[in-house]
Amino acid sequence: RWETATEAVDLAREAEDFQAGGMRCRETLVSLAKALQKDGKLQEGTAPPKAADFVTWFPLIAQHYARGPRNEHVRSYLKATSLETWQLVNWLTHTSKASLHEAHLALDATSNLLGMMSLVVIHAESAAPQTCPKCNSYRIVAVYEPDLGIDPPYVSLCESCGWNSHENADA
Repeated sequence: RWETATEAVDLAREAEDFQAGGMRCRETLVSLAKALQKDGKLQEGTAPPKAADFVTWFPLIAQHYARGPRNEHVRSYLKATSLETWQLVNWLTHTSKASLHEAHLALDATSNLLGMMSLVVIHAESAAPQTCPKCNSYRIVAVYEPDLGIDPPYVSLCESCGWNSHENADA
């Protein structure tokens, strides 16, 4: 959906076209929330928000993927950024004087949120160690490897010494 928004802005010529780019960014954000909301935890007895309610779902999603005291600032940043991004793309969708500059801002804000959430989700799902168990380096990355048949499909790799969690799982 984000690529469709980018294409729409690239072809845009008038305010209505820029507004349509904002609408596509908004659809991208709703799709992101829908894809991640299955893992969002609700308080017991709380009815789930509507599936397309990005503003209500996203704090729950951030809470799930960036949990624990260490991630307090990450959660706060995700919550604030998601709300500001949502407000920006909605404003662009509805302003009658939308410009190319503003459409690009909305695209970049949407892209930024997608990128941040990708990093947070990968980190949470991969359960990568903070440091390498072999050399204590902090240069640990999670690599998506769906063909290995492991769940979750991530391998932690030390960029310093080459250790990886898949080859060293039995060690």
